[in-house]
Amino acid sequence: MSQPRSQSGHVSGGTLSDAVALLGKGDVRRASMICRDLLRLDPGDAAAHQLLGVALMQSGKVHQAVDSLRRAVELAPDNLAIRHSLASTLMSAG
Repeated sequence: MSQPRSQSGHVSGGTLSDAVALLGKGDVRRASMICRDLLRLDPGDAAAHQLLGVALMQSGKVHQAVDSLRRAVELAPDNLAIRHSLASTLMSAG
C-alpha cells in the first residue's frame, strides 16, 4: 500500500511527534514538510506552527520562523512554551 501524497507530490502522513523526532535528528527539511502538511489539514494547529517556526529558525529562515511563531502565539496566547520560542527567535534575529 502506498502512502498518500500531498499536493506538492511528497509523501505525507506524518504526525507532530514524527516531526519532533526528525527535528531532533537534524532532519529539518522533513520535519518542516510534516508541519506544513499538518497545517494544510488544520491551519489552527498552534503546536504545528511552533514546531515549523523552530525548524525554520534552524534552517536560517528567520523571518519565516518569526511569522510562524507569531501565528502560534495568536492561536495559543497562554502557551508559555510558544511565547518562549518566539522570544528566543526574536533575540537570535537581533
